[in-house]
Amino acid sequence: MSKKNRKIIARFTDSAYTRGNQRRKNARIPMDQTCMFSIEVETHVSQEKGRLTSLSTGGLAMLVRVVLSKGDHLRITFDLQGHMISETGEVTRVLGTEIGVRFINPSETNQSIIQEYIYNRVFSHSSPEPKHR
Repeated sequence: MSKKNRKIIARFTDSAYTRGNQRRKNARIPMDQTCMFSIEVETHVSQEKGRLTSLSTGGLAMLVRVVLSKGDHLRITFDLQGHMISETGEVTRVLGTEIGVRFINPSETNQSIIQEYIYNRVFSHSSPEPKHR
């Protein structure tokens, strides 16, 4: 990738997805996909289903049917075009049934898969699937 292309991508992530007073530093794309998450409740782990509404390399937003609070830690799992993504995250925002989650120490592999997926969705309309070996 040339230096010129890198600058264009940097401007894209800094401006196209930074509307209003948003503070996020990672490009975020809309999603509409089922996911699973688990949360430790007292002495047992509760498995729940959610619906991803947006995704970035730094976190995601999703709709949930259970009451969660800012600061709760979750283990979220979802399929991203044949790649099973499983990450731990912290709830950073609760707005009704939609929550924002920041990944905690995400794996480099998962970040690469998510980044390539976002890039392909935004820039490569002819090739939407990530190409990982």
